[in-house]
Parts: sequence; structure tokens; C-alpha cells
Amino acid sequence: MKKLDAIPHEVLEHIQSEHERALAKVLTGETAIAKLPARIVQMRILRPNQDLSSIETVVAPPVHVYIAKDRVIDNTLLTTASIRYVLPYTGKPFPYGHIFSSSGYVCLGSIFVPSVVSIYNPQQPLETLFLHNDRNTGHGGASITLTEQIISDVRDLLAHHNIRFTSDVERTFVSQQNILRNDALWILSADIVRQIPDILVATDIMEHIFRIVFRATKNKKGD
Repeated sequence: MKKLDAIPHEVLEHIQSEHERALAKVLTGETAIAKLPARIVQMRILRPNQDLSSIETVVAPPVHVYIAKDRVIDNTLLTTASIRYVLPYTGKPFPYGHIFSSSGYVCLGSIFVPSVVSIYNPQQPLETLFLHNDRNTGHGGASITLTEQIISDVRDLLAHHNIRFTSDVERTFVSQQNILRNDALWILSADIVRQIPDILVATDIMEHIFRIVFRATKNKKGD
């Protein structure tokens, strides 16, 4: 058998065209169905030194919702398995327990989420996870890890609005650990909602914090 020193041009062209067709099939097989803004939701949170979690009001990050076109049922219903949640800041999967960090699809397992939802309510599985929030990042592998610079940037932003870290935030919003496991970001969000009577202002502040935490843009004091 003769050894080839290079792939023949016509073979390479065929491989490339096959790859392009496969890629196009993947891209055209998915569509953006919703762009949810930062918004008020209810979430189960466990605070330091508490044995039981409780439902609190928080600001959730913006999320873009994508679906696989071939899993739309009668143009009115979606299978939860077809829904993918993505951060608009980075284009990466939304980091949360029971959501696959590699894709943004829901990791169906120990938490009940509806298997089918209305095409007009694609956020329902995600908000079901918010209400359960068992901090189990082993299902999906989600992670948010802070640096000292991120923490400093968040402190500076809050200082501009005359807001300080509460004692619960001081204890949880720390560097070099997965803060999804101690609800640090959601405790911070809940405490800001408590301190700022105007929901629109609280939401705007949290959206700036989300941008800092997810490192999409470098926020400056006064932004």
C-alpha cells in the first residue's frame, strides 16, 4: 500500500464540504425563542447558620432561550429536553445546578421539572429549578468562581449606590470556591432587593453585578 504524504485535494474538499453541511445542519436545527431580561423571581435560598432554606425574592440574570426546532410539538408545546439556556453576556450556558455546563440543557433527574411546556413559557423549567434550588452542582457541573478583583469591583459598584455587604454576603461572597454551592450570588441579590425599594433600580444594580461576575464587561463606578 502506497503511503500518502498529503490528503488529495479532492478528498480534502469533500471532507470540508461534509463538515460545513453538518455544521449548518446543527446551526439551522436550533432557534432563539426568547430573550428574557434581568427580572424578579422567587428562589429557595439557604443562608449561613440556617438549617432550612426559604423562598426569597431575587433578581435573576438575563437569559436567552434556544430550542431544537425538531422538538416543537404542534407549534404550541416544547419538550424540556429541547430547551437550552444561555447567558447573553458570554454566549455560554447559564450556570446553575441541574443545567449542563457544557450545553445549557436541563439535567433531568432528582428535581421534577415538567417534561413538556408551552412554547410561550419556555422559562418554566428554569424557574422550577429556582424554586427548588438544592445547590447540587454535581448534576450538570455548573460553577461560578470569584476572584478578589471581581469582589472588589462589586464592592465598588455597591459603594457608589451607598450599599454595603450584609453579614450573610460577607460570609458567602468569597473567592476561590463555587458560590453556587452556598447561594452567595442569590443572597446578595435578595439583600439588594430588600435594601432598594425601587425594583427597577434594584434590577439595574444586579444586572451590573451580573456583568461583573460573569466577566462580560469591565464595569466602572458610576456606570
